[in-house]
Amino acid sequence: MLFDYEDIYEQGYLDAYRDNVKDAPRAARAGELDKKIESFCKLHGLKKTELIQEIEQNEIVAACFAKNPNKQRYHEIVAAKFVKSLRGVRNFFGPDDGPKKVIVNGAVMNASEFSKAGGSLEVKTIDFRWEYMGRNFFASHKYTKESGGSQDHQYEELQRFIKSANMCTIKNTYFIAIADGRYYEGNQGRGKKTKMMRLKELTTEHTYACTIVELHDLMVKICKKH
Repeated sequence: MLFDYEDIYEQGYLDAYRDNVKDAPRAARAGELDKKIESFCKLHGLKKTELIQEIEQNEIVAACFAKNPNKQRYHEIVAAKFVKSLRGVRNFFGPDDGPKKVIVNGAVMNASEFSKAGGSLEVKTIDFRWEYMGRNFFASHKYTKESGGSQDHQYEELQRFIKSANMCTIKNTYFIAIADGRYYEGNQGRGKKTKMMRLKELTTEHTYACTIVELHDLMVKICKKH
């Protein structure tokens, strides 16, 4: 493909932010921005009604109080749209489509059923599932840009996803850790191997790791091989 995967997420952020700016007047009236508005009013000695009026009438003010797309799972939404649009993808399910699924020791099951059976919800949730050329695909997706504690946790979640999926022996069923963001291009420890390389080292014939832009070519490769 002729574009950098970062472009997908940057454009997704801008689109989500613009939508949030347009929605700011409604959100302000509905009380969804109360915490930010009340804090600003207290700091600057303003009345809440006055500030809401400014948000309604001034787009620049609205932009200052618009919801942050980073707190709205926009990376996940962008990735879901991208995967669903790929040529040949059928019966796509995202996080909000149907019952939530988890991978447990190679088995895919409903999260609610697993929880009722006493299972730990720390088991990795499947973010996307779809069909392609008669094969079933299940994916865990992370977009991680910076380094840090919570980001390291996301990396560890992908590792757990792969390790659990490695136990699956069901024919025509494949699991993919989709790792996007500069974080996965960085080295792990003192070695020369990147975090993406480390993820790929954990995979077997049923599991894979890639960026979202590599996904379609990977699926073609899998179907030719199996």
